[in-house]
Amino acid sequence: YGGRPGEGPVAFAGRLRETGAPGAEPAGAAVDLYVRARFGGDAADPELRDALNAAAAEARAALREARRR
Repeated sequence: YGGRPGEGPVAFAGRLRETGAPGAEPAGAAVDLYVRARFGGDAADPELRDALNAAAAEARAALREARRR
């Protein structure tokens, strides 16, 4: 489920969602939150950072679980 050359994070998250990859939904949420923080001027918002970290952790946990199967 790695990224492709030239594929940005939004496109990568979309491809994960389209293929039903493990952790695709929380990974997509993490990308959405990252884009909001980076380009929307919300980088200093601690709630947004907490939500981003939680979504990323959930995506990593889903991927680890899928690898164990």
